[in-house]
Amino acid sequence: MKHLATTRGFRLREVSCLPAVRLLMGGLGFATIAGWKLLWERFPRLAYSPGMIVLFLTLFALFLIGALQSRKVSPQSSVGWSICWAAGFGVLGATEEHVWSIVILGALSAFVFAKIIRSRYDSPVLMFGGFIAWNLAVVAALHMPWPNAQRFSLVLLLGGVVNATQALFALRSEMESSRVHSGVAAQ
Repeated sequence: MKHLATTRGFRLREVSCLPAVRLLMGGLGFATIAGWKLLWERFPRLAYSPGMIVLFLTLFALFLIGALQSRKVSPQSSVGWSICWAAGFGVLGATEEHVWSIVILGALSAFVFAKIIRSRYDSPVLMFGGFIAWNLAVVAALHMPWPNAQRFSLVLLLGGVVNATQALFALRSEMESSRVHSGVAAQ
């Protein structure tokens, strides 16, 4: 391993990709938890495993702890925005039966995740794409003839897919840039 770290820049790539992997895990966590909740509410007779839900909740909690332990703490760090979103989500999650909580969840998530993407990457396409997609998730959820709690879960599900997609594009760009900078670019 030490040989790889010195000759091919393996360590550089590993560290530079951590923010994208954290965003990917967060997006998959949102989608998984909201998807399980939505499946359980829409199809109550569906056989599901409560142990799987506990496992995903545990993995999601570990992701949040890892996200709060950022390696570089700066004024533009995304830790503050993550805490802001978590506090807002806690309040909105308690009032998920109201239509306004769905709209505010989408707007808050669009704003906060756009700020997180902006603080980590210089890609306006990733930032504005995620911002627009979170708002489109709200519009799509409001057009569903479902109870508001299920619409709330649908916004989280679609938003999680948006964040995971953003993370995949960010991970791709991080890998390409680290390949170019470490001299391992394809000949």
